[in-house]
Amino acid sequence: MTDRIILQNLPSQITASSSNQLASGFKRKEHDHINSKLKNLNSGDTAVSIEESAEEEDASEFPDGGVAWLVVLGSFLGLIPVFGLLNSIGSIQTYISSNQLSGISGSVTGWIFSIYLAIAGYGCVFSGTLFDRLGRTFPMLIGTILYSVGLFATAECTTVYQFILAFGVCVGLGTALNMTPLIGCVSHFFFKKRALATGIATIGGSVGGIFMPIMLRRLYVNVGYKWAIRILAFICTSCLVSSYLLTRERLPKDEEYKKLPFSKQLTTYFTSSLDFRALRDKRFLFCVLAILFSEMSLTTALTYLPEYALHQGINEDNAYLLVTLMNVVGIFGRFIPNIFADKYGRFNVMITTSVVATILCLVLWLPFGKNHAVFYAFCMGFSFFTSSIFSLTPVCLSQICKTNQFGARFSTMYFCVSFGNLVSVPIAGAIISKGKTNQYNHFVIYCSMVSVVGAICWLASRYYIVKTKIWCKV
Repeated sequence: MTDRIILQNLPSQITASSSNQLASGFKRKEHDHINSKLKNLNSGDTAVSIEESAEEEDASEFPDGGVAWLVVLGSFLGLIPVFGLLNSIGSIQTYISSNQLSGISGSVTGWIFSIYLAIAGYGCVFSGTLFDRLGRTFPMLIGTILYSVGLFATAECTTVYQFILAFGVCVGLGTALNMTPLIGCVSHFFFKKRALATGIATIGGSVGGIFMPIMLRRLYVNVGYKWAIRILAFICTSCLVSSYLLTRERLPKDEEYKKLPFSKQLTTYFTSSLDFRALRDKRFLFCVLAILFSEMSLTTALTYLPEYALHQGINEDNAYLLVTLMNVVGIFGRFIPNIFADKYGRFNVMITTSVVATILCLVLWLPFGKNHAVFYAFCMGFSFFTSSIFSLTPVCLSQICKTNQFGARFSTMYFCVSFGNLVSVPIAGAIISKGKTNQYNHFVIYCSMVSVVGAICWLASRYYIVKTKIWCKV
């Protein structure tokens, strides 16, 4: 199973004139740096660290601290609803499957959440290009409106198609339009501490995942489903509005794009939203595949773990509590690996966490899932080692592209990843089917094998960065 004007105190960094100087400075330094590296490559000097590649940008141009931490705070607040709801969809899925949609099979109800996940990915296509060209204002404003309206509408849903339209489509689009700007703004202000800053920001997702399941469980009983979702919608809207006020982009906007006629803007927008040519770069290609399979495994597990827990005899209260505990552990999983990532390499840490998560699935979950103590231990470990998928994914991507390419590359990545998210949950629902023990075992094997493929793709991406060099920071 990726957000927002207090920085007006930074006029020297953000004024239009200084932005133009900054942009020209980037171009000159990139040109000189690339020429230097080409000479080194011609002389046989091979880069060991990705930070020393031709895509490296001048770290001195990034604030890397100070008032820029307000952007991290804004991103943190925005990611509470954006990633927090994603981390909590199991709590909603379990409830509506037993109440509003009790007579409908899991393979059908699974489409509600797979469409939500897919649109959240596909929608990044729009927000990524908008963010690159116009900044974060427009996508975050529209995204906040869609997210809020969709969540309030979800409270009134009683049929599958209503849930698909309100939650799957509307909340999914709102999530997508907010996700890229929230992550991208942090990349604009941090370079050396980018993994740490991004990790802190994405902890917001874990915070959301901690309180949402507990809150929903209590509210379902005390005030009913409708007011439970309405209260959740009020909280999420408050977080998104606060995030909008705090975040800001640093790089200059595309003023030439603004001067184009509206028809030309649309044409340019849609033709530049996706950068499929970037997939020719095998580093990027395997990075995309790694994220695709890793997210398929994670989101499928997060969606059905509460249901799996109920099947194993864990009572309903503890099944919801399990989701909360996983998100508590996820805070450390988003923060601690990111500290090591800045020191030892982002890809190195990503590979390590992916491999360990896969081992946990095969060694603990599959053979000992019936044992409640072992199952809880697995969930805690799995949550810790998979949380870096959300916190390190954008950092790994930013290492193999320039900052002004981040939005389009992020969009392309999640456009591809969305195909996996679209089918992963319904496939798992079909595997579980009637919920027999052997069917749940097949579900565990499915999650495990998808995780294995993801780990292999992370290794392949690293290989195309530094070839066979093992002891190097990547």
